[in-house]
Amino acid sequence: GPQAKCGRERRRRGPQRDAAETGRRFRGRSEMRQRKTARRARKRSAAERQRSRARSAMRLKQDSDSGPQRNTAEKDGAPGRKRSAAEKDGGAGRSAMRLKQDGGFGPAMCGRRQEKKMRTREEALAYGLSFPDTYQEAPFHDPNWQLVRVRGSRKAFLWTYEKDGFVHLNVKADPAWRDFWRSVYKSVTAGWHQNKEHWNTIILDGTIPDEDVRRMIAESYDLVTDSPTKRIYEAVKKIPRGRVATYGQVAEMAGDRKMARAVGNALHRVPDGSTLPCHRVVNAGGRLAGCFENQEDLLRAEGVETVGGRVDLEKYGITI
Repeated sequence: GPQAKCGRERRRRGPQRDAAETGRRFRGRSEMRQRKTARRARKRSAAERQRSRARSAMRLKQDSDSGPQRNTAEKDGAPGRKRSAAEKDGGAGRSAMRLKQDGGFGPAMCGRRQEKKMRTREEALAYGLSFPDTYQEAPFHDPNWQLVRVRGSRKAFLWTYEKDGFVHLNVKADPAWRDFWRSVYKSVTAGWHQNKEHWNTIILDGTIPDEDVRRMIAESYDLVTDSPTKRIYEAVKKIPRGRVATYGQVAEMAGDRKMARAVGNALHRVPDGSTLPCHRVVNAGGRLAGCFENQEDLLRAEGVETVGGRVDLEKYGITI
């Protein structure tokens, strides 16, 4: 049978070879387990570092807001001197008075200022409408869904709705910060009913400081209103007179070297009569654009020499 056959094969190979193969298999499994454990540890350590940095930043801010704290001995008596009963009673009375003024849990108890928390839809909408060229809309004919859009592009950067007894906000997030916010606050989750790679959901349950909620809304507005074409035009304006830049260099100055083709498309859409120095942009080899009739004349007027429809990039090219 099969068992007898396996036994004959083991006897034919010999005990030493069989033990060696068993050792190799064991070592392979052990190394695989070690690699998996190391990967998990690295992920946990990275997440812990992010949370630790966030907590340190929050503590630093809270400590700076509360101001320097003097110790009790310096406030109620000379340091190192034993206080009398009257001084102790006076200190207790002052502490009780501060506690009453702070509503029972103010700086006298915790040594930090109470942070304001955004809890209502009206506060979120009011802050979203404070940005330029924005307006409020209810596109689904449902009063529960209120959006704040940007005029012109009509892109929404703030979605508000009520769910499970709390107001929820959907905001666009930069992938570099998306996971950071989710790891710092449990009330920041992947975007509900939206692309979870680019949107976050903020639950206004009182656990997120007002400052961070406003920061996430502002980041969403910046991402929605960002235009690659505008960044390309601003980069072209930075090319000095008497110099030229390649499409790739302009794309890099605009924030993404991979959009060199988009630079060409954006420059083709420049209206006639524009003062944008498009003639200072050449291809990677220094060759002029064939569709730009007076590009060579404009470059020569600025002191840039051309030979055979090509510019010497080593002499006239910019460096980034």
